Amino acid sequence: MFEKCKSLIIKVKTNADGKVLVTNFISLSILQLLNLLLPLITLPYLVKVIGAEKFGVIAFASSLIVYFQAITDYGFSLSGTRQISHNREVKSELSKIFSRIISIKVLFMTASFIIFFIIISCFDKFQNDRLIFILSFITLVGNVFFPEWFFQGIEKMKFITLFNFVSKLLFTISLFIFIKEKDDYIFVPLITSLGFLIAGLVAFIYAIIKFNINFVVPTFNEIKLEIKNGFNVFISLFLPNLYYNSSTFFLGLFTNNISVALFSAAQRVISIGISLIEVFSRTFYPYLNRKIHKHATFEKLILTLGLVISIGIVIFSKLIISLLFSEEFTESVYLLLILSISPFLNAVMFCYGTNYLIPKNQDKILMRIILIVSFFGFFMTILMVKLFSHWGAAINLIIVWALRSILTYSAARKIKMLN
Repeated sequence: MFEKCKSLIIKVKTNADGKVLVTNFISLSILQLLNLLLPLITLPYLVKVIGAEKFGVIAFASSLIVYFQAITDYGFSLSGTRQISHNREVKSELSKIFSRIISIKVLFMTASFIIFFIIISCFDKFQNDRLIFILSFITLVGNVFFPEWFFQGIEKMKFITLFNFVSKLLFTISLFIFIKEKDDYIFVPLITSLGFLIAGLVAFIYAIIKFNINFVVPTFNEIKLEIKNGFNVFISLFLPNLYYNSSTFFLGLFTNNISVALFSAAQRVISIGISLIEVFSRTFYPYLNRKIHKHATFEKLILTLGLVISIGIVIFSKLIISLLFSEEFTESVYLLLILSISPFLNAVMFCYGTNYLIPKNQDKILMRIILIVSFFGFFMTILMVKLFSHWGAAINLIIVWALRSILTYSAARKIKMLN
């Protein structure tokens, strides 16, 4: 298997498209390496200074913001990238697509803030740490204006890496400067948000200047059509939050901050592993939209990578938790073992869902799969969290991801056979 993958990599590097793929892969790999290394530096320090309880509060606030981020993204990381990829040689069309997507994201952000403000004002659960939630919301502004979907569509991932590097570097330095004692936990979401905001605005301005984007105010009908065309992809990306992000959110509602912290610690480690899989997915996605017949090469690479990462987490789970977190997080080792198969299950999803069904314009099939899995996962999350706390959240996540992988693989296989 490994020899075959090696020969495939050599073939990829010998042509023009292959060189673009390699460049983009290296750019995104550097970004994910930063995502891997910086927590090794910041998490142990952060947890030691502010403690598990305050770490749980910040994780709870972040879990609420994720819902609004999914709404403002509206699946443009896939549908927007697909449009840019298909029209990247037509400058006038790029400007129109860019203008429509940014306009929609700003409209959704405005609506999100109104809903968010009502939630934190009306429910007692959010009152004690209201400022934490408000500061966390600022990250949404940075995400809205960061045109990652644009850079991905034109296959210039180096810009994504550059701007994210600056943002994360500022965050890391600021963390050690301003977080000195437990009460300084209030500065953590502020520092995080400012990093996202600066990176988003700078990247937005750079994209407009560098690629000669002329902002064209879209008509109501253009916005309506854009929303309609992206709906299936939006549902496919938004609904998984019903079980993935809701695991942390419901732990915060039904249990306590310690349970949130224990689960969040294991989930963050798993997220690093999944993000490495996502490098392959994001690198190949615009390419496969143009050359879907090359999917077999991608399939072998990403499934092998997913398996290797899952095995690595099993082997080094105890070492990882002990390096990143304090003794308060001992239980997170066992949660991490339960979640260790997650990278492989996500590799299956990226392989047959994101990078096969969507490039084949089978958005509705993927949406139906996600719809079934997400609602099942949502109600199971409530039940499992209430019954088994953080253990139930971890077990439920694996069950749902396994079901999603099986259904996605089956759907892709049927389409391949028909073709």
